[in-house]
Amino acid sequence: MMLINNLLDKFKAKKGFTTDKQIAYDLSISCQKLSAVRQGSRFLTEKQLFYLSQATNCNYELVILDLLIHKSKFDKTEVVLQILFNERLSHYSYNLFEDYGSA
Repeated sequence: MMLINNLLDKFKAKKGFTTDKQIAYDLSISCQKLSAVRQGSRFLTEKQLFYLSQATNCNYELVILDLLIHKSKFDKTEVVLQILFNERLSHYSYNLFEDYGSA
């Protein structure tokens, strides 16, 4: 969930927020759910992740792959998704949080 936590931190900084409560309010979720997301026991929706990706100029494809890796319940699937994630990540020669639209 490191990518998701980094995405949340980047979003907080970009919006000028000082607390996770502000992020939770912006995403229309409870503070408890956001805390569980940060701990890896709950997940944001694809729509929420798309919103965060757009707001932070983060690569949405990698965010979704990261989500699928963490939601996977089968080790073999997780390995395949991790390989795809690493291949996709190496494809981009820029920072994960740079302008995705120019890739």
